[in-house]
Amino acid sequence: MMDFIAQYGAWGLFVSAFIAGTVVPFSSEVVIVAVIAMGVDPWVALLAAATGNILGGMTTYFMGYFLELKKVLRYFKVKQEKIDRMYPYAHKYGFILGLLGFVPLMGNVVMITLGSLRSSWIGTLMTTSVGRTLRYYLIVFVQMQISK
Repeated sequence: MMDFIAQYGAWGLFVSAFIAGTVVPFSSEVVIVAVIAMGVDPWVALLAAATGNILGGMTTYFMGYFLELKKVLRYFKVKQEKIDRMYPYAHKYGFILGLLGFVPLMGNVVMITLGSLRSSWIGTLMTTSVGRTLRYYLIVFVQMQISK
């Protein structure tokens, strides 16, 4: 995987962040640090990672929105109990919950739940964009401070 990323730089980071934003357990945080260390401009890396991860998260949202929930849960290997525990929060906060869509182990559950409840896709896109971009910004900021 690192050969792919090294060869394609920001595009490789975009693909890995997209995959990490969907169902595959993958650490895009390590990849963004590696890509910056390879010489990719930190702001380009931030843009590539955030965009890929946001699109990956919204893919998960739309799977919850359009597909039968049982099939989505089976595909994502998510237990119904996790979704059931998330429903009260999703009903209370709606698309604002998208801010937490980046949290490991919980992010897919959040996005599936918001999709299955037909939360505003524009609101979900905006909140998940903020949460995911801030996460990568913090990683880039720390990486830049360490590199000084």
